[in-house]
Amino acid sequence: MAIVVGVLTGLLVAVCARWVLTRLPAHPAGTALVLVCPFAAYTAADAVHGSGVLAVVTLALSLSRYSDAESAQTRLVSLTTWEVVELLVTGAAFAFVGLELRAIMQSTPGSLTTLIVQALAVTAVVIVLRFAWIFPVATLDERLHRRRGAVAEPIGWREMTVSSWAGMRGVVTLVTALALPAAFPERDRLVFIAFVVVIITLLLQGLTLPVLVKVLRVSGDDAALDDLEQSLIRRAQDAGMRRLDELRAAGDVADDVVDHVEENAARMWHAIGLRDGDREPHGAPASDRIGEIDVVRDSMLAAAREVVLAARSESGTDPGVVDDVLRRLDARGTMP
Repeated sequence: MAIVVGVLTGLLVAVCARWVLTRLPAHPAGTALVLVCPFAAYTAADAVHGSGVLAVVTLALSLSRYSDAESAQTRLVSLTTWEVVELLVTGAAFAFVGLELRAIMQSTPGSLTTLIVQALAVTAVVIVLRFAWIFPVATLDERLHRRRGAVAEPIGWREMTVSSWAGMRGVVTLVTALALPAAFPERDRLVFIAFVVVIITLLLQGLTLPVLVKVLRVSGDDAALDDLEQSLIRRAQDAGMRRLDELRAAGDVADDVVDHVEENAARMWHAIGLRDGDREPHGAPASDRIGEIDVVRDSMLAAAREVVLAARSESGTDPGVVDDVLRRLDARGTMP
């Protein structure tokens, strides 16, 4: 029941957040709302005896799926803000564990040697289980793609080995252990084991992963990702040009304003990442038309963003490429 309540609470907070985001100024109000939403979702779910963690996860998935509710400026500022918050939270989590570690070792029954052996055993199980999961699942996924006739990148034992070895644990493991109630059985032992698992996987797997990739000669398909990026930018460009044609046909904006935006758009698309096209601007706008030009340009960029956001849910599209292109569009939209 707690799971259902948590998910429903997260969805409700997401719907409310989307509604408010469309009516708030981008910054700082929009950014502040995005920061407050996870805490609101957790508190609301906890108040009705639901899972606060699932509420936050549901909220995050919902807002990322419908991120068009945020303005470009809100997305850019929120991204930077969350990077800082993530760094601070990660550091705080490790600091809290470090402060508790000595007390944990003293209060946990049994010798320190036994505690370390148990932690090492759990770490080994965690690493082995990832191998046991990745190999069959990756093989099955590739076969299912082939049966459906979909084009899938071949995955060999080298790629699966690298993917299995890349299972480093981090702050989520620590926070989960620290979130256990004080009266939870063997809580101190679990916190210590979680800390050891994180440290060993980060140091052992994290430091040796580049060496493993080099030894196995595994490399990403950079050409395919580049083609995907170029295709997505071209689709965004086409959508922007169609929006300009619609504005010109509607007659709500002077033709010379639309023409100016269209003529100077080539340089903008090149700055975003398109490799061909004219890079030079075609004259400076008259000072009394700058406001109109900005409105038309923003409309063009909004149409381009809609296409990029829609591509995120398409099968075979790399979310990282989509987010990168969207970030560039947002950055161009905030420039004068």
